[in-house]
Parts: sequence; structure tokens; C-alpha cells
Amino acid sequence: MDEAITRRVVGTLQQKFRNPNIDKYPWGLDSIPKLILHINITRFITKGNEVYLNATYRITDTKTNKTKSYLHNK
Repeated sequence: MDEAITRRVVGTLQQKFRNPNIDKYPWGLDSIPKLILHINITRFITKGNEVYLNATYRITDTKTNKTKSYLHNK
């Protein structure tokens, strides 16, 4: 199930940002991303045509090692 969710999130991000270069971690040694996205889903409920999602996500810049954290609650 984790792999299916990972594929879905990667696909959604690729479409949202119109960037096919978004991929899951870990990458090969010759490819280091500029940003790393960590997602922790705590609630994912579908009800008819609606989805309830609680999650935290963290974006890390690999060059500066700065991190920003966010909360999603819908």
C-alpha cells in the first residue's frame, strides 16, 4: 500500500508542477535533487466525491540544508 500511495503522490506532483523529473527518494548516486519532500499522512478518508486528508510535509533544500514544515488539514 505504501508503494501505491508513493506512486500516486509522485504522479500528482508531476502533474501539478508540470515536471516529469519529480521522482521518489532514493535516487542514483549521480543524481542529487535540489529539494527533498517528506510527507507524513495521518488521515486519508474518501467519502463519495470528497477526500479528507490530514498530513504534514517538510521541504528541505539540499544546498542550504534549510527546512520548512507545513500542515495540510482538509
